[in-house]
Amino acid sequence: MATITLYQIIDGNVMIDFNRFCDNAANCQEQEIEKDFDNRSYQVNDTEVALNEIRSFIRSSIEQLKNGNKVVLTGANGRQQKVFDDLESFKDWVNAFFSLSRYQFIMARVVDKEFSTK
Repeated sequence: MATITLYQIIDGNVMIDFNRFCDNAANCQEQEIEKDFDNRSYQVNDTEVALNEIRSFIRSSIEQLKNGNKVVLTGANGRQQKVFDDLESFKDWVNAFFSLSRYQFIMARVVDKEFSTK
């Protein structure tokens, strides 16, 4: 089974394709997480894969920013669109991005948990 990595760390800097990140967030459906949750033992659905990718990205970004590295959002052809070099501006951007009502469960399940533990 192939793993698709939506971001990578190059020289300590976290690089992410912003369009794929947006697609990942858009693919997260709260009802998919809740469906049959109590009856499942191991299977993982697309929403859970997407949530884990978002969680990993935020976790890695926090770690790298604390180490003085950057988080770089890239667009078409890998061009830089936005660069974060401090934790506060990154937090502000993530909170703003996930502030839409359809992302509230991502905020609760992933974003708030990651920021509160760091």
